[in-house]
Amino acid sequence: MIKASLLVLLAACAVDDVSDIEAEPIAFRCPAFGCGVNTATGPDGQFFDVLDRTGVNPNEDGVRVSEFKLGSIKLKLEVELDRLVGVDKNGHRYVGNDLDGAEMQMSTPSGSFRVVFEDVDPIGIEFWAGTAKEVVEVYDLRVYAPNGQSAWACHEPVPGWAGRSYSAIAFEGDSYDKKWKTVTDDYGSTWFNLACAGSYEAKLHLLRHTYAGGFNDAGVRQYPTDPWQRQTYLKALTADFFGDGGTFTVTGTPLRYTDAAGFHPDNFTGARPEAYWDQDGAICLAWGLSRPPYVFTATPP
Repeated sequence: MIKASLLVLLAACAVDDVSDIEAEPIAFRCPAFGCGVNTATGPDGQFFDVLDRTGVNPNEDGVRVSEFKLGSIKLKLEVELDRLVGVDKNGHRYVGNDLDGAEMQMSTPSGSFRVVFEDVDPIGIEFWAGTAKEVVEVYDLRVYAPNGQSAWACHEPVPGWAGRSYSAIAFEGDSYDKKWKTVTDDYGSTWFNLACAGSYEAKLHLLRHTYAGGFNDAGVRQYPTDPWQRQTYLKALTADFFGDGGTFTVTGTPLRYTDAAGFHPDNFTGARPEAYWDQDGAICLAWGLSRPPYVFTATPP
């Protein structure tokens, strides 16, 4: 997971006791989206990273949603935690498979294009963390250029995300700084994330380390986290050891991890200890635990 220049330093991190961060004894789950690897991939500067649901504000790439519709029916785009909803002028709500075939018209400084909901799977992906087998809705999105050519919005095949490499999930409440790899809670704003399979935003949500991921199906905030806890996982998953936004890994490198909240347990059988983490990066035991750790990572055998 790390460059050679860091191997000696981290090899000195002998882990004698992780009882302070071990999780509750609930089953470890790694379903179809493949949680057993790290990721060097986050927002990639394309249109589907973050959008203003009102269509008023363009994102940093100058892209905004100019229209959302289903056939001839114009819809208002809403985001309810981690589900997209369309509302027509009469207040009728379109959710789940109702949105199959819906499209977002996207405006950019250089022109426009369409994003079509080729398929909406309301029971698409199971959360990696938590005691209940609750799921996240999944969207297969296809981009259509004005000349009719098309491609999947999520276009990179992702190892370990069997059958879902070209899918995306949506959620509100978190803002990510791509350069520094920091997390800000912006619940209540009109912005939302449209995160492709394998990206760190998608992984953080499936680990219930987003604002929206803290809620169970009954709407109860059963898995609350603070932005610093979410940022800690972000640093660990992307191998930002020094906390400066650098990434010392390649996507798909095997990784084991657990968190002090007990949301994602792992018994680390046969694994080689790697590092403790907090919101500022890695805490190596050889340096002394001057800050309390939140996430522990290890390399699988």
